[in-house]
Amino acid sequence: MPTCYGSRTEQEIPAPKRTPKKQVSTLAGNSGRFLYKSPAPLPRPVGNRPGKAGVLELEKAVQHAEFCKDRYLWLLESTSRKVTEAKTCLFQANTCTGRLRMGGAREALEEVLARLRPPASRCLLEAASLQRQVEKLPELRACIWARRAISASKGPETLRDAQSMVLALTKVLLPLLPSLHVIDARRRSPAEAAVLQILSRIPRSVTGPQVRLEMLSAKSGDEPPTNPDPAAATASLPQAPTQLDAAAEEEKKREPSKAPAASEDPSQKGQKAASKPRVSSQPKVQTTMSEDDKLKITYVSDVEGHWQYFCNFITYAKGLRFEKPGDHKGDRQPSDSKLVLEDGWIFVYGGDCTDKGPGSVHFVKVIVELKKRHMDRVHFILGNRDINKMRFTAEISESEIARLRELPIPYWVNEKKTTTALDYIRTLAAKAENIEEKAVTEAMIDKHNTTANRIRWMNIFSAGSDTDFELHREGIAHARNVAISEVSDDDVVNDYKDMVKEGGPVRDYLRFGKIAVILGKTLFVHGTVVCDTLGGEEGEFWAIDAVPGASPADDKRHKTDLRAWVEDINKWASSQIGQWLSNPLWSVPPTSSSVESWSGRGAHELLLYGTPAYTSPSVVYGRWLERSNMPKPMPPGLVQHLTSQGIHRIILGHTPHGTCPTIIPHVGLQVVMADTSFSEAGSHLAYKGDMRGSAVSALIIENGACRISGQVKEGRVEQVVDGQEASHHLGALLDENVDKFHSGYFIKAFLDAGSKREKALLCKMMGFKCEYETVDQQPLLAALEKSK
Repeated sequence: MPTCYGSRTEQEIPAPKRTPKKQVSTLAGNSGRFLYKSPAPLPRPVGNRPGKAGVLELEKAVQHAEFCKDRYLWLLESTSRKVTEAKTCLFQANTCTGRLRMGGAREALEEVLARLRPPASRCLLEAASLQRQVEKLPELRACIWARRAISASKGPETLRDAQSMVLALTKVLLPLLPSLHVIDARRRSPAEAAVLQILSRIPRSVTGPQVRLEMLSAKSGDEPPTNPDPAAATASLPQAPTQLDAAAEEEKKREPSKAPAASEDPSQKGQKAASKPRVSSQPKVQTTMSEDDKLKITYVSDVEGHWQYFCNFITYAKGLRFEKPGDHKGDRQPSDSKLVLEDGWIFVYGGDCTDKGPGSVHFVKVIVELKKRHMDRVHFILGNRDINKMRFTAEISESEIARLRELPIPYWVNEKKTTTALDYIRTLAAKAENIEEKAVTEAMIDKHNTTANRIRWMNIFSAGSDTDFELHREGIAHARNVAISEVSDDDVVNDYKDMVKEGGPVRDYLRFGKIAVILGKTLFVHGTVVCDTLGGEEGEFWAIDAVPGASPADDKRHKTDLRAWVEDINKWASSQIGQWLSNPLWSVPPTSSSVESWSGRGAHELLLYGTPAYTSPSVVYGRWLERSNMPKPMPPGLVQHLTSQGIHRIILGHTPHGTCPTIIPHVGLQVVMADTSFSEAGSHLAYKGDMRGSAVSALIIENGACRISGQVKEGRVEQVVDGQEASHHLGALLDENVDKFHSGYFIKAFLDAGSKREKALLCKMMGFKCEYETVDQQPLLAALEKSK
C-alpha cells in the first residue's frame, strides 16, 4: 500500500514473527480450546520525534500493525469459511428432504450448528479481543465495521442469517480494496493475498451485482480510485436472499457492451485504459461478455465402467444430480439412478464408457437415458473403447466362431506381443484338461472354442481389457442380487450382445456420439489435437485439419476453418456408424493381418480411426506428451491456429495422467487432460481391479472460467484453471532455480485452497507411474516469481 513511516515503505519492512503456540490465553472460556496470546499493546504514537530512535519506534508500530492485520484477516477467513460450511450444509439438508419440509431440514440444521457454533464463537471472541488494537491503525480504520457486524450476528441460525453474515463480512473488506490497487500482484503480502482469497470465494449471487471483484486485478501502476465511503459502497447490496438473484439478473440486463464506440476519441483511449479492471497475470485473450460466458458445463471422461467413481463425480459436479437423494453406489437397476440435468446446464461425457469396471452396462444405460431426455444439452464424445464395441456384431457371430483356425491376428496388434485365437484356445484346453499343450486334440479345441472364450481372447489381446469378462459377470450378479457363481458364461455373452443389439445402450451411445464438439471457446475431443508419432516416425502431426476420405478442396478448407472440420468429421463418423447399423456382419471375413483384409464390414474406417494403426493423425487415439508421459506444450503454430479460431480451452481424455486433471498452460490457450483412470493402480478399493482409489475430479465451466473440483489422497482440490481468478503457475515445470529438490516435477494442483494448510501438489510422470510430493504453496510461488 505503500503507506510510508519515516523513510521506508511497508514492503521494505520485514514481516513480524508469529507468537509461539505455547503462549496461550483462555479467551475460549469453557470451550476447552486455547487461542494465541494477543501481542503486546500498540506502541504509543511518537509524533515528530527526530532521530534514529523515532524511526525504530515507527518501524515497530508498522510491524505491529501488520501483525494485527494478518491476524484479523485470518479471523475473517475462518469465520467466512464456517459461514460457507453452514450455508452448504443447509442447502444439502433442504435438498435431501425433497420438498420444503422443515422437520428434516431443522434436524440437519441442528446437527450443523452443533459443529459450527463452538469454532465460530471462538473466532468471534478472538476478533473482539483484537478489535480495540486494530481500530487504532489508520490504514485499517474500516475494521470498525467488523465489530458492528460481529456484534449483530448471533450465529448463522438459518440460511438467511448465513447470507447476511457474508454480506456483513463483505462490508468489512470493501474499504480495504482501494489500498490494494497500487500493490503489484507479485509483491502482495500474505495479508493482502488473504483479502483477495476471501473475496474471490464469496459468490457473486451473495455479494450482489454492485460488488465488482474484477477490480482486484487492476494493472500494476494504475491510479488508485478514491477511497469510498463504506456505508455508501455497501448501501446497494441486497439485504435479503430473495433479492439476490433478482438483482443479479437486473445487472446482467443493464450491463453495457464493452466494445469501444465508433466515435471514441483515440486521444482518450490511453486514459480510459488506466481505469479499466486489470487482467489476470495468466495469459489470455480478452473478450466481451459472450455466449461462452453464459455456458454452464459439467464434464467427466473415461469412467470405464467404474460406477462408484461416477457417483463420486456427481458429488463434486454442478448442474447434474441424481433424482433420488442418497447414496447410489449400490443401485441395482438404472431406473434407481435417474439423473437430473439442471436448467441451463450442459453435460459433456468425454468418451470410454466401458471395459474396466462391473458397472459398464449400468453406467451407459443411465447416461443414454439422460441424453434421450435432453438431446440438445447432453453431448457424447466417441472414445476408442466405445468405437471398438462395433466389433462384437461381426466377431462373435456363430459363423465367425466356427472359423477359429482361419482367424488372423487383428491388424492393430503387435504380432510379437500377442497370440492367435487358436493358440489361446489350445492353452485353455490344456489347462482345463490338465495336460500339456502338445497333447491337446482337435476335439478338445472344438470343445473349448466357445463365444465366451472368443470374447476373452478379444479383450485380452486386442482391446486392453483383460478382466472385463469377469467384471461383466460381477455386474450381472449385482443387478440380479445373486451370487457371482450363479451367473453363467452364456449370461455374460448375452450381456455383451445386448449392448450392441437394436435398442442396446452402447449402440445408442454410438448413434449419439461425436468425434469433436465445440461449445463456446472450448474444444472437446477424446485423445488429442496433435500427434507426436505417426507410423513409427516422430514429428508434429496435426489431427484437426483432416477428415478421412475428404476431397482436396475440403482438406484445404479444414486447414483454415476449425468449425468446418468439426462439422465434417462428425458427419463422417455418423455415416460410418450408419454403415455399421446397415452391415453389422462380415461381407468378406479377414484372412490376414492386413488393414485391407479387415475392411469387409460396416464402419471399417471408423474402427481403423480409433486404433494405433491409423496412418493419419487421429483425435481419438493420438497423444502429445514427452516419452516419459510428462506434459509437453502444444506447437506454437497450432496454438496460434486454435486461438485465431476462437478456441482458448481444449479438454481431453484418453491418456491417464495422475490423480486429478493435468493443466498444460499456453498463451491464450489451456489444455486440460482429464483422464484419471489410473489414479491409484492396485487400490482394489471399490472392486478387485479398481485402479482409481479414492481420487475424484469434476470439471466445471461457468461464467467463462473452467475449474476443477474434487479430492485426492493428499487433500481437497478446488482450483480455477483459467480466467481472472486462475493461478498462472498451475502446470508450471520446476527446475533447479526454483526447487533443487523437486527439479523435473510440475505443479499438478493446489490443495486446500483458502486454509492455513495450503499446499502445492507436485507430480513427476514415468510412463503411467506417478511420483507425488506436497510442498508449502507460498514459498514455492515466491520462488517461481523470483526465477522469472
